[in-house]
Amino acid sequence: MTFLDSVIEKLVPRGVDADSLSWNAWRLPDTTWHIELHYPNRDGNGIATWNFDTARHSINPTDNNGAWLIDEDAPVRQIDPGFISAEPTHPSRIESAPAVELPGASSLFTTVPAVEERPETPRLVAIRDTPTAADSEDGVTARAKIPSWDEIMFGHKKSEEDEDNNL
Repeated sequence: MTFLDSVIEKLVPRGVDADSLSWNAWRLPDTTWHIELHYPNRDGNGIATWNFDTARHSINPTDNNGAWLIDEDAPVRQIDPGFISAEPTHPSRIESAPAVELPGASSLFTTVPAVEERPETPRLVAIRDTPTAADSEDGVTARAKIPSWDEIMFGHKKSEEDEDNNL
């Protein structure tokens, strides 16, 4: 049975002419198709909607009319708050068991004194230009020297004599 057959099977026995059905469809950003059906009913015009997933070849109703037309269980209707009673209408079948106290369970719930958390104070670091005695012990006394452009390009440092000769 096709989708169209199941819709017509529901509507024709209720006096709806199959030629009076108006269909509309458009593609959604997630590549599924949204299908909308307009049909005459006792209130004037009924609308049913579905989403069709072409990859999975499945159709899912998006409203109660769509679910009814393809014989799916319609979603549960919302009940007005006035119809809900605070008083129970049926006797409860749940029997409560007496409370049992487990041995040693009370020790699980004893309070533990809270440990006072102290925020860590930031430490200041002094930057010294001259090495200290502790720095000398590990053998590192100065920063690494960065080679000059001349050392990188020509393999040696440009001397003052070379500078004087070029003038």
